[in-house]
Amino acid sequence: MIDIHIVIREIESKDYTSIAAIWHDVLGFLSVTYETVVQTCEKMKGDSRYCTFVADMNDNVVGFVTTVYTLAIDQPNGYIKVNGLAVLPEFQRCGIGKMLIHCGILLNNTETKSLFNPAFL
Repeated sequence: MIDIHIVIREIESKDYTSIAAIWHDVLGFLSVTYETVVQTCEKMKGDSRYCTFVADMNDNVVGFVTTVYTLAIDQPNGYIKVNGLAVLPEFQRCGIGKMLIHCGILLNNTETKSLFNPAFL
């Protein structure tokens, strides 16, 4: 594991270009563009069920996670679903994905929500 200083923070509009590149290059979603990231992130900003966090290293986004609180018939309190998670290849296997998941789940959680869907345990 390399020694790096990462800050996990909420997404900001200045991050959209980096997020688009990660969706496109790391996850292979070739249809994702800067414009689609802007449209989607702006919609999610107005919906408290969604949370997006970025892993920031020296003002460079090296990863992100997007979570959504959702309901299910078998989960009366709902659960947190990860909609997207990616870390740049050169920063993978350094614990950044784990940090993003931790923040995405905990910060999208309230007392009435389950932490995650037990079906995936």
